[in-house]
Amino acid sequence: MRVPLRGCDLFFRKRLSIVMTLLFLLFVKHAVADLWLQTYHCGSRKDLYWGGHRHYGEHAVLTALVCVLFVPVHLALLSALFDWICHWHIDHFKTRLVLRWGLGRSSAEFWRIQTVDQILHYSTYFGIVLLLQWITLSSS
Repeated sequence: MRVPLRGCDLFFRKRLSIVMTLLFLLFVKHAVADLWLQTYHCGSRKDLYWGGHRHYGEHAVLTALVCVLFVPVHLALLSALFDWICHWHIDHFKTRLVLRWGLGRSSAEFWRIQTVDQILHYSTYFGIVLLLQWITLSSS
């Protein structure tokens, strides 16, 4: 038996669908930037503080393109900047750690660090979605 939706319930269900779609598209964006696009510039020096910005910039551009489908341009650009800064520092720290400990891709420790790296990236997208939702709800 279907329960008829009240106005408030319908609003939150639609909002949840939008939020989940945005989060899913940010995850897809992450896979494209981290796995596919990065193959064009393997070996970038993420261990250097100013290294790897082509990669971080790709993340930022794709984040802006995804977010602009859901929010005004200025919020999409702020989201992109936030992603750039987070991605930069997450990858830089991970690379420095892997190099300091001399870990290769065949070691279990490398993959454990990689797991934390990915969790931090996903947390960044979750944070972007929460902030955008909070901003758009508070301004309406």
